[in-house]
Amino acid sequence: FSVAQSEGLVALSHRIFVRFEGIDDGNGKWQCSRREGSLCTHIEVAREYMQRKLLSNGNRGGELRNNSQGKDICESILVSISYLPVIPPHWCMLPEEKAVYNPPKGLRTAPECIGLSAHASCACIDGGRSFYNPNRPTLTRMCTVYTLTQAFQVEIELQTCPRCPVERHRYIGPEPRDIGLFNFNNSALFTHELLNKYISAFSGSETPFMPWVNQVARRYEESESENPFVNEGLFRTGWFTYAQLIGFENNKMCPFCGVFLENVIWDGVSISFGRKFVNAELEPPMAVSNQAPKCPSKSLSKQEWLPDGKMHRRLHEWINDGGLKIEKGVREEDQGQTLEATIQRTRMLEIELYPWLESLSLHLKEMFRRRMGHGALDNWKWKPAQEYSALFQLLTLDESTMQTMTHSVLRKLELFLKEPTPNNHADLLGVPALYTILWMEYTKEKKYAPETLGVARWMLLRTAAVLKMLLSLNQEPLQFMTPENFRRFDSSPEIQDWERTGCFYHLPQIRFRPRYPKLPHDRHPNVNTERIGTCRKYYKLYSQKCLTGGIMACWCSHSICYGFHCIPVGEGRNDVFSAIIT
Repeated sequence: FSVAQSEGLVALSHRIFVRFEGIDDGNGKWQCSRREGSLCTHIEVAREYMQRKLLSNGNRGGELRNNSQGKDICESILVSISYLPVIPPHWCMLPEEKAVYNPPKGLRTAPECIGLSAHASCACIDGGRSFYNPNRPTLTRMCTVYTLTQAFQVEIELQTCPRCPVERHRYIGPEPRDIGLFNFNNSALFTHELLNKYISAFSGSETPFMPWVNQVARRYEESESENPFVNEGLFRTGWFTYAQLIGFENNKMCPFCGVFLENVIWDGVSISFGRKFVNAELEPPMAVSNQAPKCPSKSLSKQEWLPDGKMHRRLHEWINDGGLKIEKGVREEDQGQTLEATIQRTRMLEIELYPWLESLSLHLKEMFRRRMGHGALDNWKWKPAQEYSALFQLLTLDESTMQTMTHSVLRKLELFLKEPTPNNHADLLGVPALYTILWMEYTKEKKYAPETLGVARWMLLRTAAVLKMLLSLNQEPLQFMTPENFRRFDSSPEIQDWERTGCFYHLPQIRFRPRYPKLPHDRHPNVNTERIGTCRKYYKLYSQKCLTGGIMACWCSHSICYGFHCIPVGEGRNDVFSAIIT
């Protein structure tokens, strides 16, 4: 534990380190780096803090003594004088959203004295707020208002805060939302227009704080502003504090996709900062709770489309090596070797690949023969259509069939095979490779090729068999949990749960991410290069260097974000997707 010598001293040079070895109830060996013995104020503060954390997690009963003045500085979130919710920029609001107030126009001239009102308050050091009292005296100071093009020196009315210590010189300040201003600290005020411009800049193109601050500073110079623009540090802190007030907590449901997305786009940003900076309270969806149920799932082999690993790799190599293509323009001394390679691929096609595909499905073999084999030869040139190449590239991947075809797509494919019409075909967008082939065939010939329908039926049966095999170990669905079972923080009105956990989604949590004791990667989270397979980013960039991830967000196909979560450790496998979707 790192304990401050006294209230308000948070610098490293003013901190004492307390070490504890023992069990969770506080019984064990305590040691302070400043004083010997166990009767030490710093040890008492650390013990109270540990017990408080255990109580908040529901792991310990009893009551705490309230004589400790300890404070968790990691939980202190910077709060501005302004606190009322702010509407998002107009360009990123949904059509059905209503503004809670009329946004004022951009500020172009210096405002008069910014006075106190009923909404005026002080962001007190204890996390609370004290509000304006018209019966107490006020004073006037000068502040700086930063706009898009220049800064103004303006008078601001203040009132001494009765709640904060006098030596802190804290004041109750105005809440100028109605005139389009954000009061950061009673000294620096920013226009909403300025702060929203940065939202537009970084969401339109990746714009870091420093270059954007430089741009605004040059704009100030061009307009000959008497007051320069703020430095990067102050603007960054002010902007993040302002962003906390933007009212994104309302329903952000896409009007086209509805509540439940059929297609989800996952997009992550790898920040890769050190693990020592990670907030211990982050709770991403893939975090395993102590209350998580156990699932008997285990690794199952032969989930691929083509279960014979050796043969489907041979087919994959045959396609990538050029199939029946005869290389032209090679040097004369290499022509013999090139011709021999083509002859070998032709023999492999007739002796190995055709019989093997026929053993799986006669229609699969016929499609491959017509579209990828000898039927793709045109004037002795091998010209397979790109659509069929994409399908067979998909079928030869070392991935489960469930990566390609979900349960909902299975039902739609079954309906299409019962009645193969363009209307039913349009519902197969969930399998783009098959959808494209069906669309191309019907556009050109006004009908679907018999072997294509046969391959679609084979895909249906193959996926259904894999799904049945996977579900055989999980006869019962995951149990839904009541809201009181989930961890909640004693948040203040200004600090919400998602600000502590880093997890904010459109729908509430309904269950815990299960434990999978029979899955190797669940028993050993720090996987090595041998077990990681082809996805080596996790090990090389995160696990190996002890770096974290960043942020992961999910979007609908119309670019509306349904939620996000912070990544405390690298997500190099499918943990995030299986935890949220399945």
